[in-house]
Amino acid sequence: VFGEADLLPSIIVDRYGEFLVLQTLSMGADTLKPMLVETLKELTRPALGIVERNDVRARLLEGLDSKKEVLWGFVPEQIEIQEGPVAFLVDIRGGQKMGFFLDQSENRLAAARYVTGKALDCFTNTGAFALHFAARCESVLAVDVSRESLAQGRRNAERNTISNVEFREGNAFDLLRDLDSRTAWRSRAPSPGTRRSTSGP
Repeated sequence: VFGEADLLPSIIVDRYGEFLVLQTLSMGADTLKPMLVETLKELTRPALGIVERNDVRARLLEGLDSKKEVLWGFVPEQIEIQEGPVAFLVDIRGGQKMGFFLDQSENRLAAARYVTGKALDCFTNTGAFALHFAARCESVLAVDVSRESLAQGRRNAERNTISNVEFREGNAFDLLRDLDSRTAWRSRAPSPGTRRSTSGP
């Protein structure tokens, strides 16, 4: 459920198999939380647990408390999901945002079809784009300021036996200024309107 895009303002729900993550970002949505939990339990049987990830700044504008807790059932510290050919360990109880950037799933799968050469993944978080790029690239540099996120990214790489991704801690903007100008970072995507000639050189 993507809030306004699904005509449910301030309500976000991510589903990771048998586990759900709920955000209610306004006072109106927050008052509906008990009903939302019961509705989600009914619609997603046999779900095992629902966790609340209301630990975002937007709630402060509504005068709401920051909350992060299991609302129903059992939710483990780590779960494993499969996105295309790559498996990821996800911390839905404490990871950034709601554990994983599920709204970028289609973008990751699409971008992975076109990258080539050396790839740079800034703000990598737990390495989702980088690990998808690894299969087609010579090497991938994945950068983030969060040591914990990078550690999770390395575990994800090991889980998928991926060895050509370097996880580096640092500010991406500083890195871009400091990188050797001779380093070539490439990604190729054909223009939708381009046709390749079949006659002549």
